[in-house]
Amino acid sequence: MHRREPAFARPARWAVVGLLASLVLAGCSDADDDGGLAEAGPTVTASASPSPTPTAEPTTEPEAGTEPPAEGLVIGSINADGAEEQALADLTIDYWSMLYQMYAEAEVDRGAFSLLAKGRAYQDPVSYVDQLRSSDLRQQGGAVMHVEDVTVSGRSAEVVSCFWNQALNVNADGRPAESVLPFFQIRNVLTKQGPDWRVARSITISENQRCKS
Repeated sequence: MHRREPAFARPARWAVVGLLASLVLAGCSDADDDGGLAEAGPTVTASASPSPTPTAEPTTEPEAGTEPPAEGLVIGSINADGAEEQALADLTIDYWSMLYQMYAEAEVDRGAFSLLAKGRAYQDPVSYVDQLRSSDLRQQGGAVMHVEDVTVSGRSAEVVSCFWNQALNVNADGRPAESVLPFFQIRNVLTKQGPDWRVARSITISENQRCKS
């Protein structure tokens, strides 16, 4: 089990009140964002954690010792082969780590975020922070993130991740404003921007199914 801090935050530690692990991000992107790797599928919307659907019950017990922390992102496991896949996994982890911070603080460091995301993967979370601020809401709670698979095809890549989540939106007085979505699996689509990789979109694969890693 590893606790990750975003690479862009080192060496200074950012003041973090609590981090999000909600379904976040848009799936729509320009045609060249995918490089043909990602298939059409349901997208992760830039909203707070939706109420869990009752039809998909968790089926697999999570790995012992990987309970979500009170705040922040804990890395339960990383399945990556070689330096390139590991770098893509790290980028995806840093991306989600920054989302957690953005939603917890309702603030965006646009320069740092632009080093990780582009297109709708950048624009929709920024817009969602504005919605949180205008509604006087914040994300509170932590999560375990498992990187289950990394696939590279030319200038496109996919990183499949699963989250065990205890984060949710809260009001100014700390009362929950929604139900927790305890488990969700995401297909993160990454594409190259010049020589560097960026997250272009994130697509929901499943909800309420326990992480198998």
